[in-house]
Amino acid sequence: MGIGKYQMLIEQQIFDRLSTDTTISGYVGNRVFPSLPTEEDPQLPFIWFVQSSVLPFYSLGGTTGTTRQEFEIQVWAETFQQAGDIADAVRVRLDKFSGGNIQECFFAGMNSDESEDLGCCKVLDFVFFFTG
Repeated sequence: MGIGKYQMLIEQQIFDRLSTDTTISGYVGNRVFPSLPTEEDPQLPFIWFVQSSVLPFYSLGGTTGTTRQEFEIQVWAETFQQAGDIADAVRVRLDKFSGGNIQECFFAGMNSDESEDLGCCKVLDFVFFFTG
């Protein structure tokens, strides 16, 4: 199984984990996207996520079947307060999660951004240890 297949599996698990949480869906409805929304003016608030790096683990015999994958999860909202509230719910939902092919997930940090076109953003970084 190639890295691309791993990425699809982990993206589906992240999507499922975020989109089925009642607190998160109370804020964003069904607006959780595994890539940047393609619509010109997406309705706020929304969440999108993207893989930022993949590092396969190796032993003397070759790959171990485990990868370290980093994802950036962006929460866009009208205000920083709302973006922060949603980001807190995302952090609670994912931090220290394990299940399926995800051995463990760790929250790695957060920062803020702003755009005249989209609004206010909280950017969360997560590290996933994933087996395929």
